[in-house]
Amino acid sequence: MKLHILKLTDQEDHREDPQYYTIKKLRDYILKDLYDIWGEIHAPHVQEITKEQIESSDEDMFSWLNGWGYDIEIIYTITENDL
Repeated sequence: MKLHILKLTDQEDHREDPQYYTIKKLRDYILKDLYDIWGEIHAPHVQEITKEQIESSDEDMFSWLNGWGYDIEIIYTITENDL
């Protein structure tokens, strides 16, 4: 088992503090909060990636966030050996 810690940074607003998530927490946050709100408020064309794709693919989730102007970086990985 591996637990990745992700760092999200806004590509345009460098004054904004980075956000940190595990992949699971980030996916939950997108699916429960961001996906529908951002799709209605901002740019529906970015919604070409479906909720199902975000739920099943890290790569699609990262692409979706990148389309909204966020860079995603794995900054730390914890393995069973680390525990």
